[in-house]
Amino acid sequence: MVHAGLVAAWCFLVGITCAQAAPASVLQADASRIANSGASGYYTVEQAKTGEGLFAQHCAACHGTNLEGLSGPPLAGDVFKNDVEFNKITATQLFGFIATQMPYDNPGRLGKDEYELIFTYILYRNHYPSGSTPFSSAALGRVKLLPFPGADDKQTGESGR
Repeated sequence: MVHAGLVAAWCFLVGITCAQAAPASVLQADASRIANSGASGYYTVEQAKTGEGLFAQHCAACHGTNLEGLSGPPLAGDVFKNDVEFNKITATQLFGFIATQMPYDNPGRLGKDEYELIFTYILYRNHYPSGSTPFSSAALGRVKLLPFPGADDKQTGESGR
């Protein structure tokens, strides 16, 4: 059973409710598009693939297989995007919360590397660009969650996502 106070604290921190995300199977199909987007990436696709497995093992029971949110808030999709934009959530805030408060049943029990890999999977599923330099939490300051990927595409009428 989920402790209501923790859920309320998480929702207050990030303002997240429910959303739909693309199926996890898009990871491989989407990899070349993101890798070749021309944007400098925050993580490698290999990290995101490893993070996908860790997410399934440690996070999906509460956040959903497709990051859509179950007893925990969604971590991908339009509502997640809106909450990141509205609350101006930084990568440092999001990563810090994940690394100190998750998983719910034993916060902080995963290693730093595991939290980093899960974080890269969340970035990937939200269409943040990958690249050739591996992600490290030591470089969180260079990870910009805003503008949320695809914002310019929607303004010009091109979806691309």
